[in-house]
Amino acid sequence: MDTMAEAVWMGDAQERTRYVNHKFCSLTGYSLEESLGQESYVFWDHESSERVKYVNSHDRKNGISSSYEGNVLAKDGRKIPVLLSGTPLPDGGTIGIITDISELKKQKNMADFLQSALAKSHDAVITLDQDLHILSWNQGAKDIFGYDAQEITGRLLDLIFGPKDLQMIVKNPLRLNMLEVKGFHKKRHEMDITLSFSQGDGFSMVIARDVSPQKRFEQELSAKNEKIELERQNLAEVQKKIDAMMDFLSVMSHGFANDSSMSSDFFEFLGNTAMSITAANGCIVRLFRDHGKKKGASLELVSCVGTVPVLEKQNLISFDQSLAKKAFDERRIVSSSENSLIRQEVIAVAPIFSGDRFLASVHLYCEHGWTSKDTFLEKFLVMAGMRMRD
Repeated sequence: MDTMAEAVWMGDAQERTRYVNHKFCSLTGYSLEESLGQESYVFWDHESSERVKYVNSHDRKNGISSSYEGNVLAKDGRKIPVLLSGTPLPDGGTIGIITDISELKKQKNMADFLQSALAKSHDAVITLDQDLHILSWNQGAKDIFGYDAQEITGRLLDLIFGPKDLQMIVKNPLRLNMLEVKGFHKKRHEMDITLSFSQGDGFSMVIARDVSPQKRFEQELSAKNEKIELERQNLAEVQKKIDAMMDFLSVMSHGFANDSSMSSDFFEFLGNTAMSITAANGCIVRLFRDHGKKKGASLELVSCVGTVPVLEKQNLISFDQSLAKKAFDERRIVSSSENSLIRQEVIAVAPIFSGDRFLASVHLYCEHGWTSKDTFLEKFLVMAGMRMRD
Protein backbone atom coordinates (compact mmCIF):
# COMPACT_ATOMS: atom_id res chain seq x y z
CA MET A 1 0.00 0.00 0.00
CA ASP A 2 2.98 2.27 0.41
CA THR A 3 3.28 2.54 -3.36
CA MET A 4 -0.34 3.57 -3.96
CA ALA A 5 -1.08 6.98 -5.48
CA GLU A 6 -3.91 7.49 -2.97
CA ALA A 7 -3.54 8.01 0.77
CA VAL A 8 -4.55 5.01 2.89
CA TRP A 9 -5.72 5.13 6.50
CA MET A 10 -6.61 2.08 8.57
CA GLY A 11 -8.20 2.17 12.02
CA ASP A 12 -9.59 -0.13 14.69
CA ALA A 13 -13.15 -0.32 16.00
CA GLN A 14 -12.47 2.71 18.23
CA GLU A 15 -11.32 4.75 15.22
CA ARG A 16 -7.70 4.78 16.43
CA THR A 17 -5.07 4.78 13.72
CA ARG A 18 -3.37 1.43 13.10
CA TYR A 19 -1.71 2.15 9.77
CA VAL A 20 -1.13 4.98 7.28
CA ASN A 21 0.86 4.76 4.05
CA HIS A 22 3.55 7.09 2.73
CA LYS A 23 1.05 9.10 0.62
CA PHE A 24 -1.07 9.78 3.72
CA CYS A 25 1.97 11.12 5.56
CA SER A 26 2.89 13.28 2.58
CA LEU A 27 -0.67 14.62 2.34
CA THR A 28 -1.17 15.44 6.02
CA GLY A 29 2.37 16.32 7.06
CA TYR A 30 2.23 13.80 9.95
CA SER A 31 4.86 11.05 10.17
CA LEU A 32 3.90 7.41 10.66
CA GLU A 33 4.93 7.59 14.32
CA GLU A 34 2.85 10.77 14.89
CA SER A 35 -0.19 9.21 13.22
CA LEU A 36 -0.33 5.82 14.92
CA GLY A 37 -2.77 5.68 17.83
CA GLN A 38 -4.47 8.98 16.89
CA GLU A 39 -8.24 9.07 16.50
CA SER A 40 -9.28 9.48 12.89
CA TYR A 41 -11.09 12.74 13.72
CA VAL A 42 -7.75 14.46 14.37
CA PHE A 43 -7.08 14.40 10.64
CA TRP A 44 -10.30 16.18 9.63
CA ASP A 45 -11.64 19.71 9.97
CA HIS A 46 -14.64 20.16 12.29
CA GLU A 47 -17.37 19.81 9.66
CA SER A 48 -15.76 16.76 8.05
CA SER A 49 -15.05 15.05 11.40
CA GLU A 50 -18.74 15.35 12.32
CA ARG A 51 -19.66 13.67 9.07
CA VAL A 52 -17.09 10.89 9.60
CA LYS A 53 -18.54 10.27 13.08
CA TYR A 54 -22.04 10.02 11.67
CA VAL A 55 -21.05 7.64 8.87
CA ASN A 56 -19.04 5.45 11.26
CA SER A 57 -21.94 5.20 13.71
CA HIS A 58 -24.45 4.29 11.00
CA ASP A 59 -23.16 2.91 7.67
CA ARG A 60 -19.89 1.45 8.93
CA LYS A 61 -21.46 -0.38 11.92
CA ASN A 62 -23.95 -1.91 9.50
CA GLY A 63 -21.18 -3.10 7.18
CA ILE A 64 -21.94 -0.51 4.46
CA SER A 65 -19.21 1.13 2.39
CA SER A 66 -19.57 4.82 1.50
CA SER A 67 -17.88 7.65 -0.37
CA TYR A 68 -18.11 11.37 0.30
CA GLU A 69 -16.09 14.57 0.14
CA GLY A 70 -14.42 16.22 3.09
CA ASN A 71 -11.45 18.32 4.13
CA VAL A 72 -8.33 16.75 5.59
CA LEU A 73 -6.76 19.00 8.23
CA ALA A 74 -3.01 18.95 7.66
CA LYS A 75 -0.45 19.36 10.42
CA ASP A 76 0.26 22.95 9.31
CA GLY A 77 -3.44 23.86 9.45
CA ARG A 78 -4.18 23.65 5.72
CA LYS A 79 -7.54 22.23 4.67
CA ILE A 80 -7.16 19.82 1.77
CA PRO A 81 -10.29 18.78 -0.17
CA VAL A 82 -10.41 15.00 -0.61
CA LEU A 83 -12.73 12.19 -1.66
CA LEU A 84 -12.99 9.55 1.09
CA SER A 85 -14.03 5.98 0.28
CA GLY A 86 -14.53 3.98 3.49
CA THR A 87 -14.97 0.22 3.79
CA PRO A 88 -15.65 -1.73 7.02
CA LEU A 89 -13.21 -4.47 8.08
CA PRO A 90 -14.24 -7.82 9.61
CA ASP A 91 -12.77 -6.90 13.02
CA GLY A 92 -14.94 -3.78 13.24
CA GLY A 93 -12.26 -1.44 12.01
CA THR A 94 -12.24 0.67 8.84
CA ILE A 95 -9.99 1.18 5.86
CA GLY A 96 -10.22 4.51 4.07
CA ILE A 97 -8.89 5.40 0.63
CA ILE A 98 -8.33 9.16 0.46
CA THR A 99 -7.93 10.92 -2.91
CA ASP A 100 -6.61 14.49 -3.08
CA ILE A 101 -9.06 16.46 -5.26
CA SER A 102 -7.46 19.91 -4.77
CA GLU A 103 -6.68 20.34 -8.48
CA LEU A 104 -10.12 19.13 -9.51
CA LYS A 105 -11.66 21.61 -7.07
CA LYS A 106 -9.55 24.42 -8.51
CA GLN A 107 -10.57 23.50 -12.03
CA LYS A 108 -14.22 23.26 -11.04
CA ASN A 109 -14.06 26.57 -9.22
CA MET A 110 -12.41 28.14 -12.25
CA ALA A 111 -15.03 26.63 -14.55
CA ASP A 112 -17.80 27.89 -12.25
CA PHE A 113 -16.18 31.32 -12.16
CA LEU A 114 -15.88 31.46 -15.95
CA GLN A 115 -19.44 30.25 -16.36
CA SER A 116 -20.64 32.92 -13.96
CA ALA A 117 -18.57 35.60 -15.72
CA LEU A 118 -19.95 34.60 -19.11
CA ALA A 119 -23.49 34.58 -17.77
CA LYS A 120 -23.08 38.08 -16.33
CA SER A 121 -21.10 39.53 -19.24
CA HIS A 122 -22.67 42.45 -21.12
CA ASP A 123 -21.02 41.12 -24.29
CA ALA A 124 -22.68 38.40 -26.35
CA VAL A 125 -20.72 35.15 -26.00
CA ILE A 126 -21.89 32.58 -28.54
CA THR A 127 -20.44 29.12 -29.22
CA LEU A 128 -21.00 27.44 -32.58
CA ASP A 129 -20.50 24.03 -34.14
CA GLN A 130 -18.44 23.60 -37.31
CA ASP A 131 -21.51 24.40 -39.45
CA LEU A 132 -22.16 27.67 -37.53
CA HIS A 133 -25.18 26.37 -35.65
CA ILE A 134 -25.53 28.09 -32.27
CA LEU A 135 -24.64 25.80 -29.35
CA SER A 136 -24.74 28.24 -26.41
CA TRP A 137 -26.08 31.75 -25.86
CA ASN A 138 -25.44 33.86 -22.77
CA GLN A 139 -27.49 36.64 -21.15
CA GLY A 140 -25.42 39.30 -22.94
CA ALA A 141 -26.43 37.79 -26.29
CA LYS A 142 -30.07 37.88 -25.27
CA ASP A 143 -29.80 41.52 -24.17
CA ILE A 144 -28.16 42.55 -27.46
CA PHE A 145 -30.09 40.46 -30.01
CA GLY A 146 -33.39 39.88 -28.18
CA TYR A 147 -33.57 36.07 -28.52
CA ASP A 148 -33.90 33.65 -25.59
CA ALA A 149 -31.36 30.82 -25.52
CA GLN A 150 -34.15 28.25 -26.01
CA GLU A 151 -35.46 29.80 -29.22
CA ILE A 152 -32.10 30.36 -30.91
CA THR A 153 -30.02 27.33 -29.88
CA GLY A 154 -29.53 25.18 -32.97
CA ARG A 155 -30.26 28.04 -35.38
CA LEU A 156 -27.69 29.31 -37.88
CA LEU A 157 -25.60 32.39 -37.13
CA ASP A 158 -27.00 34.15 -40.24
CA LEU A 159 -30.11 34.86 -38.19
CA ILE A 160 -28.27 37.74 -36.48
CA PHE A 161 -25.59 38.68 -39.06
CA GLY A 162 -25.90 39.62 -42.72
CA PRO A 163 -24.68 37.20 -45.44
CA LYS A 164 -21.74 39.40 -46.49
CA ASP A 165 -20.44 39.75 -42.93
CA LEU A 166 -20.99 36.03 -42.28
CA GLN A 167 -19.06 35.11 -45.43
CA MET A 168 -16.17 37.31 -44.29
CA ILE A 169 -16.17 35.60 -40.88
CA VAL A 170 -16.11 32.13 -42.42
CA LYS A 171 -13.34 32.95 -44.91
CA ASN A 172 -11.01 34.71 -42.47
CA PRO A 173 -11.65 33.15 -39.03
CA LEU A 174 -8.05 33.48 -37.82
CA ARG A 175 -7.72 37.17 -38.64
CA LEU A 176 -10.88 38.53 -37.09
CA ASN A 177 -10.52 40.67 -34.00
CA MET A 178 -12.82 43.61 -33.24
CA LEU A 179 -14.33 43.49 -36.72
CA GLU A 180 -17.13 46.01 -37.29
CA VAL A 181 -20.25 44.39 -38.75
CA LYS A 182 -24.00 44.93 -38.89
CA GLY A 183 -26.13 42.86 -36.54
CA PHE A 184 -29.89 42.31 -36.53
CA HIS A 185 -32.14 42.32 -33.47
CA LYS A 186 -35.05 39.93 -33.09
CA LYS A 187 -37.28 42.89 -34.01
CA ARG A 188 -35.09 43.23 -37.17
CA HIS A 189 -33.68 46.67 -36.49
CA GLU A 190 -30.02 47.07 -37.47
CA MET A 191 -27.19 47.52 -34.97
CA ASP A 192 -23.49 48.39 -35.14
CA ILE A 193 -21.56 45.41 -33.75
CA THR A 194 -17.87 44.84 -33.00
CA LEU A 195 -17.04 41.16 -33.22
CA SER A 196 -14.19 38.82 -32.31
CA PHE A 197 -14.13 35.30 -33.73
CA SER A 198 -12.01 32.39 -32.55
CA GLN A 199 -11.98 28.83 -33.87
CA GLY A 200 -11.25 25.58 -32.05
CA ASP A 201 -11.33 21.90 -32.99
CA GLY A 202 -14.86 21.37 -34.28
CA PHE A 203 -16.31 24.47 -32.65
CA SER A 204 -15.90 28.25 -32.64
CA MET A 205 -16.78 31.22 -30.46
CA VAL A 206 -18.12 34.68 -31.24
CA ILE A 207 -17.82 37.58 -28.79
CA ALA A 208 -19.95 40.51 -29.92
CA ARG A 209 -20.65 43.96 -28.51
CA ASP A 210 -23.34 46.45 -29.48
CA VAL A 211 -21.56 49.75 -30.19
CA SER A 212 -24.62 51.53 -31.62
CA PRO A 213 -24.89 53.92 -28.62
CA GLN A 214 -21.16 54.68 -28.92
CA LYS A 215 -21.53 55.33 -32.66
CA ARG A 216 -24.45 57.68 -32.05
CA PHE A 217 -22.48 59.49 -29.36
CA GLU A 218 -19.47 59.86 -31.68
CA GLN A 219 -21.70 61.22 -34.45
CA GLU A 220 -23.37 63.67 -32.08
CA LEU A 221 -19.98 64.71 -30.70
CA SER A 222 -18.62 65.19 -34.23
CA ALA A 223 -21.64 67.31 -35.17
CA LYS A 224 -21.20 69.42 -32.02
CA ASN A 225 -17.49 69.86 -32.74
CA GLU A 226 -18.26 70.92 -36.31
CA LYS A 227 -20.80 73.41 -34.99
CA ILE A 228 -18.29 74.75 -32.45
CA GLU A 229 -15.64 75.07 -35.16
CA LEU A 230 -18.11 76.90 -37.41
CA GLU A 231 -18.99 79.26 -34.57
CA ARG A 232 -15.28 79.79 -33.90
CA GLN A 233 -14.72 80.65 -37.55
CA ASN A 234 -17.72 82.98 -37.50
CA LEU A 235 -16.38 84.70 -34.40
CA ALA A 236 -12.99 85.04 -36.07
CA GLU A 237 -14.68 86.64 -39.09
CA VAL A 238 -16.61 89.01 -36.84
CA GLN A 239 -13.39 89.90 -35.03
CA LYS A 240 -11.69 90.64 -38.36
CA LYS A 241 -14.54 92.93 -39.32
CA ILE A 242 -14.43 94.70 -35.99
CA ASP A 243 -10.66 95.17 -36.35
CA ALA A 244 -11.14 96.50 -39.88
CA MET A 245 -13.80 98.92 -38.69
CA MET A 246 -11.61 100.15 -35.82
CA ASP A 247 -8.68 100.62 -38.19
CA PHE A 248 -10.86 102.52 -40.60
CA LEU A 249 -12.25 104.74 -37.86
CA SER A 250 -8.67 105.44 -36.81
CA VAL A 251 -7.85 106.44 -40.39
CA MET A 252 -10.93 108.65 -40.54
CA SER A 253 -9.85 110.36 -37.31
CA HIS A 254 -6.08 110.65 -37.75
CA GLY A 255 -5.36 110.08 -41.44
CA PHE A 256 -2.01 108.90 -42.90
CA ALA A 257 1.32 110.60 -43.04
CA ASN A 258 0.16 111.87 -46.43
CA ASP A 259 -3.23 113.20 -45.35
CA SER A 260 -4.82 112.97 -48.78
CA SER A 261 -7.80 110.62 -49.00
CA MET A 262 -6.45 109.64 -52.43
CA SER A 263 -2.95 108.73 -51.19
CA SER A 264 -1.18 105.43 -51.96
CA ASP A 265 -1.18 104.63 -48.24
CA PHE A 266 -4.97 104.91 -48.12
CA PHE A 267 -5.48 102.70 -51.18
CA GLU A 268 -3.06 100.09 -49.83
CA PHE A 269 -4.93 100.13 -46.53
CA LEU A 270 -8.20 99.80 -48.46
CA GLY A 271 -6.89 96.77 -50.40
CA ASN A 272 -5.47 95.02 -47.32
CA THR A 273 -8.69 95.54 -45.38
CA ALA A 274 -10.90 94.26 -48.21
CA MET A 275 -8.64 91.21 -48.58
CA SER A 276 -8.69 90.57 -44.82
CA ILE A 277 -12.45 90.66 -44.33
CA THR A 278 -13.15 88.48 -47.39
CA ALA A 279 -10.27 85.99 -46.99
CA ALA A 280 -9.18 86.80 -50.55
CA ASN A 281 -5.66 85.93 -51.71
CA GLY A 282 -5.06 89.23 -53.46
CA CYS A 283 -6.63 92.60 -54.13
CA ILE A 284 -6.29 95.45 -56.65
CA VAL A 285 -7.82 98.89 -56.19
CA ARG A 286 -8.50 100.89 -59.36
CA LEU A 287 -9.64 104.51 -59.69
CA PHE A 288 -12.28 105.40 -62.25
CA ARG A 289 -10.98 107.82 -64.92
CA ASP A 290 -13.41 109.44 -67.40
CA HIS A 291 -11.52 110.63 -70.51
CA GLY A 292 -14.55 111.99 -72.34
CA LYS A 293 -16.80 110.50 -74.99
CA LYS A 294 -14.08 109.99 -77.57
CA LYS A 295 -11.53 108.24 -75.37
CA GLY A 296 -14.04 106.62 -73.01
CA ALA A 297 -13.37 105.62 -69.41
CA SER A 298 -10.60 103.54 -67.87
CA LEU A 299 -9.63 102.07 -64.53
CA GLU A 300 -6.23 103.06 -63.15
CA LEU A 301 -4.32 100.74 -60.82
CA VAL A 302 -3.53 102.55 -57.55
CA SER A 303 -2.90 99.61 -55.19
CA CYS A 304 -1.97 95.93 -55.55
CA VAL A 305 -1.62 93.68 -52.48
CA GLY A 306 -1.43 89.93 -51.95
CA THR A 307 -1.28 87.33 -54.73
CA VAL A 308 -2.61 88.72 -58.02
CA PRO A 309 -2.36 87.22 -61.57
CA VAL A 310 0.31 89.00 -63.64
CA LEU A 311 -2.14 89.84 -66.42
CA GLU A 312 -4.30 91.77 -63.98
CA LYS A 313 -1.50 94.16 -63.00
CA GLN A 314 -1.86 96.44 -66.05
CA ASN A 315 -1.79 100.08 -65.10
CA LEU A 316 -4.85 100.98 -67.19
CA ILE A 317 -7.72 98.77 -68.35
CA SER A 318 -10.87 99.64 -70.26
CA PHE A 319 -13.82 100.34 -68.00
CA ASP A 320 -16.45 99.24 -70.53
CA GLN A 321 -14.82 95.83 -71.02
CA SER A 322 -14.30 95.12 -67.34
CA LEU A 323 -16.33 93.40 -64.68
CA ALA A 324 -16.40 96.77 -62.90
CA LYS A 325 -18.90 98.02 -65.54
CA LYS A 326 -21.40 95.35 -64.44
CA ALA A 327 -20.72 96.19 -60.77
CA PHE A 328 -21.27 99.90 -61.57
CA ASP A 329 -24.50 99.27 -63.50
CA GLU A 330 -25.99 97.02 -60.82
CA ARG A 331 -24.43 98.83 -57.83
CA ARG A 332 -23.37 95.55 -56.19
CA ILE A 333 -20.49 93.12 -55.89
CA VAL A 334 -20.36 90.84 -58.94
CA SER A 335 -18.27 87.73 -59.60
CA SER A 336 -16.69 86.45 -62.79
CA SER A 337 -18.79 83.27 -62.56
CA GLU A 338 -21.79 85.39 -63.59
CA ASN A 339 -20.29 86.19 -66.99
CA SER A 340 -18.28 83.64 -68.95
CA LEU A 341 -16.94 86.39 -71.23
CA ILE A 342 -15.12 88.07 -68.38
CA ARG A 343 -11.63 86.90 -67.45
CA GLN A 344 -11.84 84.14 -64.93
CA GLU A 345 -8.81 85.41 -62.96
CA VAL A 346 -11.02 88.15 -61.53
CA ILE A 347 -13.26 86.48 -59.03
CA ALA A 348 -15.20 89.44 -57.68
CA VAL A 349 -15.37 93.21 -58.17
CA ALA A 350 -16.91 95.60 -55.65
CA PRO A 351 -17.80 99.19 -56.67
CA ILE A 352 -17.11 102.30 -54.57
CA PHE A 353 -19.61 105.14 -54.95
CA SER A 354 -20.01 108.61 -53.58
CA GLY A 355 -23.71 109.12 -53.95
CA ASP A 356 -24.33 108.31 -57.62
CA ARG A 357 -20.77 109.03 -58.60
CA PHE A 358 -18.60 105.99 -59.36
CA LEU A 359 -15.17 106.47 -57.74
CA ALA A 360 -13.27 103.22 -57.83
CA SER A 361 -13.43 99.44 -57.94
CA VAL A 362 -11.99 96.79 -55.63
CA HIS A 363 -10.92 93.61 -57.47
CA LEU A 364 -10.65 90.48 -55.28
CA TYR A 365 -8.82 87.29 -56.24
CA CYS A 366 -9.76 84.14 -54.31
CA GLU A 367 -8.11 80.75 -54.69
CA HIS A 368 -11.31 78.82 -54.03
CA GLY A 369 -13.76 81.11 -55.76
CA TRP A 370 -16.09 83.79 -54.52
CA THR A 371 -18.86 82.52 -52.24
CA SER A 372 -19.33 85.33 -49.74
CA LYS A 373 -22.87 86.62 -49.28
CA ASP A 374 -21.86 88.92 -46.45
CA THR A 375 -22.85 92.58 -46.90
CA PHE A 376 -20.11 93.86 -44.57
CA LEU A 377 -17.72 94.56 -47.46
CA GLU A 378 -20.35 96.66 -49.22
CA LYS A 379 -20.97 98.68 -46.04
CA PHE A 380 -17.24 99.09 -45.52
CA LEU A 381 -16.81 100.39 -49.08
CA VAL A 382 -19.64 102.88 -48.55
CA MET A 383 -17.58 104.39 -45.73
CA ALA A 384 -14.49 104.25 -47.95
CA GLY A 385 -16.42 106.22 -50.57
CA MET A 386 -17.27 108.83 -47.94
CA ARG A 387 -13.57 109.13 -47.07
CA MET A 388 -12.56 109.45 -50.73
CA ARG A 389 -15.23 112.10 -51.29
CA ASP A 390 -13.85 114.15 -48.42
